[in-house]
Amino acid sequence: ASYLASTDQPQAVAESAGRAWGSYLTEKPQPFTGISAEEATQKVVELFDELGFMPEAVEESGERKILLHRCPFREVAESNQRVVCAVHLGMLKGALAEMGAPLQATRLEPFVKPTLCIAHLRGGAAARPSGGVRRAHSRHPAVA
Repeated sequence: ASYLASTDQPQAVAESAGRAWGSYLTEKPQPFTGISAEEATQKVVELFDELGFMPEAVEESGERKILLHRCPFREVAESNQRVVCAVHLGMLKGALAEMGAPLQATRLEPFVKPTLCIAHLRGGAAARPSGGVRRAHSRHPAVA
């Protein structure tokens, strides 16, 4: 974190590193398949659970959120919060993009409470996986 903090644009570099990490940790979808917002949310929750964040998906007033009840990097975040939180936001963005989810992570509210961060998601056009090709519809019955 201290290395990233020493760069000219620490948050942008940290988010980019997080995107790469999130993409790497996420299973690519099968060719020509889609994923729902609910499935994508569940996969992100599972990923962040494996990493120790104790995540919980909620929907409040039509907004989808992931409550992160534990930050496994809390000690580092205390001295480099902007960098660590940017990595985590990037991880969310990278994971959702890799799976071609119809969701985007828009922001991460760090330490709303001492042990709670909130990730905000919104629907939108499905992001394309890195290097992948998506096909929404085909008239050929073997491909549809």
